[in-house]
Amino acid sequence: MRPLHLVRFALALASAAGCAEPVPDAPPAPSSEPGTAASAPAPPDPAVQDFSSHLPSGFTYGEQTAYRAGGMGGIYAPLYRDGAFVDTVEVYFGVQQARPGTVLYQPVRPAGIDPDLGPEGRPLRFTLLEGDRRSALGDLLPFVNDAFSSPSAFDGHVYYWAMDRDEHWTTRLLAARYDVRAARLDTVFLETHVLETDNTGYLGSPYRDGDAIVFERARRRWLLDPVGWTAGRGP
Repeated sequence: MRPLHLVRFALALASAAGCAEPVPDAPPAPSSEPGTAASAPAPPDPAVQDFSSHLPSGFTYGEQTAYRAGGMGGIYAPLYRDGAFVDTVEVYFGVQQARPGTVLYQPVRPAGIDPDLGPEGRPLRFTLLEGDRRSALGDLLPFVNDAFSSPSAFDGHVYYWAMDRDEHWTTRLLAARYDVRAARLDTVFLETHVLETDNTGYLGSPYRDGDAIVFERARRRWLLDPVGWTAGRGP
């Protein structure tokens, strides 16, 4: 079954070099005083679907907000773990558990309100949270492209398209698997490809299909053997 997070959007600002951006202050908690304006829940946004049931144990979302970013968009929400604020995150990507205590998510920073289009947001670099330590995925692992690597996390690993690009934009595409507990990276070459698209969903997020891990793009599909991390062409 494909993972939920197949909705993608523009990440031009997310690929900037540097460490994971500082976490903003937690949004103010609603007042518990009866009769105050803050104690009354806001009406639900009809553009927002509730994704809370997909969260790992102990995590919850605050109020979810549909936003636009670079002509496309998504949903952001404050994320809490055991009641403590963690970050503001992209809800479509979700909070993916690699193993207990380690999750992958994408931070988003609210960026004001357009008078015609509504809330705007700025997606940042994919972030791995291990206990209380957070790292931008591209600082931790090689050949991560925050716009196209389409990471996913499950079965104790982070899987992503490793992109070794030369000055002519010819890219060696590799299937990458990072063992979170062992801190070990395995890669296998898939193909050389000239990436001529701005569609950030062009390379699909890796997912499990039976005993294989699937990497696929338009009309091409590779089945990765988890035992030896070898690749075969799928149907």
